[in-house]
Amino acid sequence: MKWFWTVVLVVATGSLVTGAEDIWQGPKLKPVPREEVYQFTRKPSFAPMQAADGTPVKDRYQITFASRGYCDVAVAIEDPKGKIIRHIVYGVLGANAPAPLKTNALEQTLIWDGKDDFGNYVSDAQKCVARVSLGLNPTFDRIIGWHPKDTIGPIIGIGTDPEGVYVISAAGYWKAIKMYDHDGNYVRTIHPPPADKLEELKGMPLQEIPGQTSVPVRDRYGTILPYLGIAYGYTVPVVSKGRIAFCSHASDVLTKRIFRVGTDGSTGGETAEGPVLARKPGEFSGPSEIAASPDGKWLYVTKLGGKLQRHGMHVRRHAVHRIAWDDKGPLKKPFIGEDMAPGEHSDQLNTPEGIDCDRKGNIYVSDHRNNRIQVFTPEGDYFTTIPAKWPRQICVHQKTGEIYYTSFGPEYEGAALVKLSPLPEAKEIARLDLASIDLGEGASYFLGDFKSTWSNPRFRIIFSLDSWATPTKVWLVPMPSRITIWADRGDKFELVDDFDKDIRADGYTPHAYNGYKMNRIQVDPVRGHLYYLNSLAAYLLRCDPEVGKGWNKVLVPASGWRGIDGFQLGYDGYLYMRTPLYLARFDPDHITPRTPDWRTDANLIIPASSEIPFDYGEEQAIGYGGKHPFLRGVIKLPAQIRGNGFDMGMGVAPNGNILAICQNYQEQSDRYESKGTTVPKLFEDRYRPIRYPGRLWYQGGLIWVWDKRGQLIGEDVIRAMHGASCGVRSDKDGNIYVGLAAHPLKDGVEFLPARHTIAGPGALLKFPATGGKAFGTWSKSVPLKDIPNRPPEFTIGRGGYKLWTQNLLWSYPGMSTMTISTNTCTCPQSRFDTDVYGRSFIPESWRYSVGVCDTNGNPITHIGRYGNMDSGQGPQSPVPVAGGIAFSQCDFVTTLSDRWLYVADTGNWRVVRIKLGYHQEAVVPLQ
Repeated sequence: MKWFWTVVLVVATGSLVTGAEDIWQGPKLKPVPREEVYQFTRKPSFAPMQAADGTPVKDRYQITFASRGYCDVAVAIEDPKGKIIRHIVYGVLGANAPAPLKTNALEQTLIWDGKDDFGNYVSDAQKCVARVSLGLNPTFDRIIGWHPKDTIGPIIGIGTDPEGVYVISAAGYWKAIKMYDHDGNYVRTIHPPPADKLEELKGMPLQEIPGQTSVPVRDRYGTILPYLGIAYGYTVPVVSKGRIAFCSHASDVLTKRIFRVGTDGSTGGETAEGPVLARKPGEFSGPSEIAASPDGKWLYVTKLGGKLQRHGMHVRRHAVHRIAWDDKGPLKKPFIGEDMAPGEHSDQLNTPEGIDCDRKGNIYVSDHRNNRIQVFTPEGDYFTTIPAKWPRQICVHQKTGEIYYTSFGPEYEGAALVKLSPLPEAKEIARLDLASIDLGEGASYFLGDFKSTWSNPRFRIIFSLDSWATPTKVWLVPMPSRITIWADRGDKFELVDDFDKDIRADGYTPHAYNGYKMNRIQVDPVRGHLYYLNSLAAYLLRCDPEVGKGWNKVLVPASGWRGIDGFQLGYDGYLYMRTPLYLARFDPDHITPRTPDWRTDANLIIPASSEIPFDYGEEQAIGYGGKHPFLRGVIKLPAQIRGNGFDMGMGVAPNGNILAICQNYQEQSDRYESKGTTVPKLFEDRYRPIRYPGRLWYQGGLIWVWDKRGQLIGEDVIRAMHGASCGVRSDKDGNIYVGLAAHPLKDGVEFLPARHTIAGPGALLKFPATGGKAFGTWSKSVPLKDIPNRPPEFTIGRGGYKLWTQNLLWSYPGMSTMTISTNTCTCPQSRFDTDVYGRSFIPESWRYSVGVCDTNGNPITHIGRYGNMDSGQGPQSPVPVAGGIAFSQCDFVTTLSDRWLYVADTGNWRVVRIKLGYHQEAVVPLQ
């Protein structure tokens, strides 16, 4: 536990100081790690409390126990069915033990007042039991929603070799390369890299994590470095001699290059970053195709495009470039054709698309606009021409020399997979009409409707030829994310496998996790359902975690800027959902079936009639264009949002209070703290926060609190959070927990080294119900003249802005992902959770774990470590890791009482359920 620390400079005693003098004070509490000794020296007892004369005290019950060490302890009351009805306390014994535990005491006596967590007397208290637990011991329980044939987002490339087939898929920031055998059976995951191959990844930045081996470094968006820029458009990979190579997409700020990885998940001694193709960022961009010579020495690149550096025009290069596998680049003059000179001569090309080599080294190029396939010798000399209408991607059989290519026109007409005989005849012998494919159940589009299916520039018909299968097989992606396998029967193609049908047959939902960022999860504390929200989708996903396979899509009654932005199931059993501009409440018991349509595929719906309106709510139109139907009583949010269209979190407390972070970008100066706090009309178009010295002004998040009736009880209660700060919760006592997008400092030193200054981590902060303040040396704010006489607690951005807090109870360093920069791209987000004990579960994606601390900030443990899909499945994982729990990106979590922790392992496209057990427990009936 030596790697734990928190930003603490002053320990306060007695009552909290909340006046102006508090500016000179640091955090009030000094967290202390637990001792890892989990034994009772006095077994727990549970008995009615007695007065001095021996008579029982009404509705008072006494729990006593003693521990050998200052470990963490949980005390709860359970009903006869084993359900926790009262969370008495959880915390680390010792100097910073949370009330009602006695500080610096191993022997404890606690009193239960006969009430449940919500203040109601328990009718059958005599039948209840006390559970006393020592030492939180999280263990793997199950994986939810992951299937080996499912993919992380759209498929952007497939390659084959004698060992198997390799599928590259990407969803925004997350990429995956999976290997299958020749029959379509899952073999292993190559990227994210296997946990047992990390030390064999040359050129991939690693970092040391206390208690773990080295782990991969990510950028702030979640991409494992250095594999940036491969998510947009497709990239046809080449597999050669145990190595996979593929092109990056690149952009105006990224240089196009070739990336490499071994088929075993290592890099085989070479660096992950291969040759650089462009001289300058933006010179080449977009999807490209590559092929390799049979000896693996040369790579051929085509379909290059990008901007002209002089004129800024987007152009298409009409050439094939050659570069050595181990060259550093950039590309030199074209190997075949001319970059800016399309032509019809035998040594010219016009819009080349696909490229491949036969086993002799001859180079086949799809000369798209010339309606032909040009074949060149290994030296680049013209060899022959094959007439072909609109040729696109091309593959040559590595044993027979037969030629396969896809074809479709500018309006996707004539879409087909065509097979030709070997040279020299090259005659058509088989054709698959792609518009006539009937995939049946689960086809989100009619394949013949090309404008709705294939006009998306991020998708093209992708295929790969498996020359080593018996019979020869074609792996075809006829629609986004869907893999089909076709056997070559000589003069026709026969469908022999459909991954989507396999997934459904096993009870799973294909491509359920189709969002590419901000994938929030919540568990229903009443019914136990697990909900999942893809980024700003029009529906929620819901599953029964006891089954843990398929998901239902639940269409939500909401409108506004880009749909649902956050949600939580309250302890009252209601579903609270927010858009960026308002918040509404519904009864999940009224979710009803609906007929799915092509737009959402949702099979359930929350009708507007299921709304539980707030007493102080307002009417809100939710129809298209702000028309009918209406919600009857929503909470309007004081947000002024920029172009992102999303906000940074909400929460529902055990007592029913509702919290929301509302971004409010204002450049106004007519409401200063010194002039009082009179608020203009609360929800007018331009709400004005209070200005004060040191407040970040040009960006920021406001935290507001309403009671369960929807009445405002706290305005701008924590001033002022960095705009990228995210996640907010409240406990049963009204204390406020919030994630701060700022680097924690200890003795003036950042918590993590410089490579993490953008990706985080930030910190989890706890303030009392009265709120608090953040202030610093911002460049655009009222100047901070009166600087506290203590070191700053945080720093932000390359400007080194220093930040202090007022009325802070404690901070926990390590929460991520958040953007620690005044640039304020708020796409990288995370959400922690705080349970009824006041115990917090904090995403720590930089270290691939979830941190736990008690309500006084005492650190407990880190749950999980790095691992891809083949790890984190418990002790029987194909690639086991210590503890059996592993994540690849764990930004979002949710908890159910003292039972379960759910983690959205987005980098592995799955949810992991973790049992919240203990090292030592005693269940004691009332005596």
